[in-house]
Amino acid sequence: MTPFLPSPQWFSTTLHSVADAVITVDLAGNVSFMNPVAERLTGVKLQDALGRPARSIVWLDPTQPSPLDQALEERKTTHIQEFQLTNGAGVNRVMSDSTAPVIDEGQLLGAVMVFRDVTEQRLLQKKLELADRLASLGTMAAGVAHELNNPLAVIVANAELVGEEMTRLLSALRQGHMPGTEMLQRLGEAVEAQAEIQAAATAVGGIVADLKTFIRPAQQATGEADVSRAIAWAIRATSHEFQDRARIVIEAGAVPPVAIDEAKLGQVLVNLLLNAAHALPPGNVDANTVAVTARPGPAEVVIEVRDSGAGMAPEVLKRVFEPFFTTKSVGAGIGLGLSICHGLVVSAGGDIQVESRVGEGSVFRVVLPVARKGSRAAPPVAVEPATERRGRILVLDDQATVLRTIRRVLKQHDVVCTESAREALALLERSKSFDIIFSDLMMPDMTGMAFYEELLRTRPEDAARVVFLTGGALTVEVGAFLVTVSNLRLEKPFGVEVLRAMVQRLLSPGKPADGNLARTRHD
Repeated sequence: MTPFLPSPQWFSTTLHSVADAVITVDLAGNVSFMNPVAERLTGVKLQDALGRPARSIVWLDPTQPSPLDQALEERKTTHIQEFQLTNGAGVNRVMSDSTAPVIDEGQLLGAVMVFRDVTEQRLLQKKLELADRLASLGTMAAGVAHELNNPLAVIVANAELVGEEMTRLLSALRQGHMPGTEMLQRLGEAVEAQAEIQAAATAVGGIVADLKTFIRPAQQATGEADVSRAIAWAIRATSHEFQDRARIVIEAGAVPPVAIDEAKLGQVLVNLLLNAAHALPPGNVDANTVAVTARPGPAEVVIEVRDSGAGMAPEVLKRVFEPFFTTKSVGAGIGLGLSICHGLVVSAGGDIQVESRVGEGSVFRVVLPVARKGSRAAPPVAVEPATERRGRILVLDDQATVLRTIRRVLKQHDVVCTESAREALALLERSKSFDIIFSDLMMPDMTGMAFYEELLRTRPEDAARVVFLTGGALTVEVGAFLVTVSNLRLEKPFGVEVLRAMVQRLLSPGKPADGNLARTRHD
């Protein structure tokens, strides 16, 4: 039987009929062919595109080589790259493409790009990621409550104790009948209780910081993760699930940062740890273990979560990353966790694998590329104490307790406090200028952003003196605003020394407000 040899007409009909966009270029990178789908997605007709550089049609970033350039210069085939394209209606869409050089008998003739619109898939993926993150938050709620209640119990009890002791001491001092040794003993106990209050409050701040890392808006993503920190956070977030199920063993030495947003890595690890916990029956902690390891490779970091559970049958194992596939009972899960893990890891350029045998437990292996050197943000610049100078400071916050605390800490300065942004504007209008203006961001009636914008319009010299106070619960609007301003910011909770040192640095002559101070916080 004579083999079928496709004719040029056959190829032409095929290229005009496929559902993907196809563009070919010559050796100079100029368009030599576009099919109807490519015309529709780019908004450019074939007759208008012929002879034009393909870069001007589908690759608009002048700082990056286009896949077609790579195909021509390196004779390199690339697969599943993504780029943004403005379609014929002027709307930005996400495209997924692959390119390949066209070579005939060793001679390079040009290159071909095949791409498709994946905007809706990416939107769905983001919605699924958000749904999974919310589900994880729900699972973590009990653990967070437990973690918060322990230090809060210390704070509440010791605060009452300190109050009682201070009341007794004041009464005794007024009446003058308490022996000196007893007074010293009571003062020592009060100081010890105060130290426990401070330590517990710091623990609460750490738990809140963990939650902020997990739920922070995507705009705050760094694209780089500290593996040890992400593992430690994920274990703290899920520790309540293991209390009556298993011991957790951690073997995570020094590994380099990996190229994935830290919140996303945390989400992956939380899902893997929850999966490991649910694979173990409760009631036998000593016999069950979950091991979390991290080790460096030549250009990647390998993270493993291994459990000693019942393992998975082959028919379950092959479907474990399928969306909505679950072996849990109704109401215990919807089968998104591992699918989301797969999507997050693969989209970061990594890989996730699983090995399991019935009766021998399971191991999930996450492989992530090492972050490029130089991509990490500069470390915070230490706030150096400076020669003290009395300053005039305006503090704007809708929480009266915050105002009283700042006034108490900065009592060596002239501090004016207000809970209203409008009142703060009136104060600035009728009084002499302030050296520093602390302003909360999230306030009713008039936000810190609106307050700043009004200052920028009417009193730009005062707008430059604003230091933003933020609790870290950033909305998309607040996150976008902070990106556009260079003012310093101080995250709550902050310590006494940090606040005083920042004020003195700003008041010191010849020491401009260093933008790196924006990252100053008390952990």
